[in-house]
Amino acid sequence: MKLLLAFCLFLFNFASLAYATDTPHPLRPFPGQPIETTNPSFLTPYCASRPTAIQSNKFDKRDKTITLKVQGNLNSNFTEFITPLLSITNTEKPDYDLEYEQQAKRYLTDYLEGRAYYEPEAESPSDLLYLQKVQQTTQLTNEELQIIQSGGWTNEIQSKVESGFMMSRYGVFRKLAPSTYQDKLKRILIKRGHGDYKTLEELEEIYGYKPSSVKVNPKTPVQSLTINDFYENWAPLPEEFNSWEDYEIAYNSWTGCDENQENCSQWFNLWPYVPMFTREDSVGQIITYDEPGQNSNPPIVEKVYHPHLARTYEVASVLSNMLSPQKDKRLVQDPKLSSQWITPAPWKNDPFWIDSGQNLPPDSGSVCDPQNTLILSSGDLALDSAFDTTVNKTITIDNPEYDPDAPDCAVWVDDPNGGHWDESDCDYTIPVRFSPTSFQTLTPFLAEITDRLTTGQFALFNIFRSSEEIKANPPENWPGVGYEPEENPEYTPGDSAEAGLKNPGNTAKYFYKYLGWVHCQKENLLARLSPANTYVPFADECNINITESKTPPPFSASGDICAIAKEYNFDCEILKAIQLIETGAGPYEYSCNSQGYCGAFQVGGGLQLGLGIPLDKFKTIPGNAEAAIRQMQMRMCQASCRQNPRELGQDICSVCNTSKWTPELKDKYSLGPDEFDKAAYYHYGSDQPDDATQKRWGEGFSYADAIEYVVKNGKLP
Repeated sequence: MKLLLAFCLFLFNFASLAYATDTPHPLRPFPGQPIETTNPSFLTPYCASRPTAIQSNKFDKRDKTITLKVQGNLNSNFTEFITPLLSITNTEKPDYDLEYEQQAKRYLTDYLEGRAYYEPEAESPSDLLYLQKVQQTTQLTNEELQIIQSGGWTNEIQSKVESGFMMSRYGVFRKLAPSTYQDKLKRILIKRGHGDYKTLEELEEIYGYKPSSVKVNPKTPVQSLTINDFYENWAPLPEEFNSWEDYEIAYNSWTGCDENQENCSQWFNLWPYVPMFTREDSVGQIITYDEPGQNSNPPIVEKVYHPHLARTYEVASVLSNMLSPQKDKRLVQDPKLSSQWITPAPWKNDPFWIDSGQNLPPDSGSVCDPQNTLILSSGDLALDSAFDTTVNKTITIDNPEYDPDAPDCAVWVDDPNGGHWDESDCDYTIPVRFSPTSFQTLTPFLAEITDRLTTGQFALFNIFRSSEEIKANPPENWPGVGYEPEENPEYTPGDSAEAGLKNPGNTAKYFYKYLGWVHCQKENLLARLSPANTYVPFADECNINITESKTPPPFSASGDICAIAKEYNFDCEILKAIQLIETGAGPYEYSCNSQGYCGAFQVGGGLQLGLGIPLDKFKTIPGNAEAAIRQMQMRMCQASCRQNPRELGQDICSVCNTSKWTPELKDKYSLGPDEFDKAAYYHYGSDQPDDATQKRWGEGFSYADAIEYVVKNGKLP
């Protein structure tokens, strides 16, 4: 697997770390106990299934008018319900035990942030559960598994696990973000826990977006410690020093490791476990809209605790900012996608459903039962309370069953007592419905997550879609909902309560607006990153159908990568050598490997927006060549900023460290003939022999040697 210079490099340490099994999961350590209420500006309005009370009424066909009556108490229980499609930390759920690949397919946040170092167990061979997970992978040979089982753990096994089992679980963000940027995000989160910041606006200047909250819980766990323990024990940052050498001295001192990288400090050993994004629940609301004369208690629930939404919002925002070329703050607006409600209102066509449309919340439909595609999953539990609605509704209407000949319906029946009139044919009994209240939900961050990932100008999940494809498949409001067999809202009493349009009361739904559509776009992206016709979707409703658009013509004047190389003052022969090494000499067909590296030069697909290359151009050989050049310039800039940040200036260095190419770099960094080591270092990540290069080309052979060989011989070594 290609190494990426300055990208996330986590040390795989083997310190013995204790973990108490009764401790809450590190990804949701404080269920229902957020340290701060979510800012109302982050709340997205939608709805939950509307409850309907049912009461059997008996009427006489001979009466011209009848009085419909629904009275009693209706309970709407929101105590626990599934938050779908985000993450899973509940050990009682079957999905908790899935391998990471399947969890990432089902759960958005686990895909974006990963789960390595965020599980209860230590990522160390000293932890039996960790060892068991490693052995369950298909990564190691039988011989290596026998070595592990006998208590051994070699450097070769360690390296193999680092590049396979661990790397596969890092998630999108940690694979793309420079390690120093990750260190910075950890420090900011630690300081949020310590209470160093006062307003969202203050943090917006630091993050480039408003985070989910000002504060986080200082007791957020980091294995046996908390984030508060890391206050002023954090990793040093390059911008704190005048030179890269000074930074390295400080960093090495902080690690405390000896010359063999052993006996390191606990701060260094535990640093990979420190989160970069909040672990807090976010706080939403449910507001009742009672029909006239009806009374719900309470009328509003001001604290509905949703898991993982704040975390999803923060990681999606950082990714979007990191991969988008613009610096300006963006105004995020609810996309207001069509809700596809059932129309007309059921009481318009059903005389025995009392008019319940006099006090509807906006964007809820008459009974909140959208006919959009619903994407269902398991998940962790949102926590709320219950509503009791006192129902008292009577209304007199013309009898729909009135029969002027009904007097003949009574039949005289003789009996020992002298006889009686049997009027059973004159009566009819029918369920009368009335929906006494509606529920408007205010759920945190749904519009913002949708903007960052699918509908915004630089939406992350659009990076592999052409403009034609995006236009042909506009976004939809497909809500996410919890599996029906699992915890969901429930309306009782069961024999006299329904949810939505005549659904049983025990199948009520809390609709997470847009979340199903976001999930399907993630699955489309995963399908594109998989070998052709191999991807098996989690949600069949997503209708995964990958059709590549025709390759557009090259966007340079000549269509030759040498024209691109000349424009950037890069040696063309070296570029041609890199292309041959990466994708061979056969016919070119754009594709991505399983790690997300794409095109003729195997550039990280997630970077093309940050590099300023539209997807249509990125797929061509010249376009991919230009992306590779810009990527190398970014890395050259990062190295220069580490060595002498003051000379370049904060504006340039801040751009380089957030993966956004700027035209100011075009004339600053070049690549001359015979600079083979430089090309290997800034494209591949190393100019030294490693396991991958030696396995491919022989002992002592580096990527730089391969470039030189191709340039001089015109073929692969």
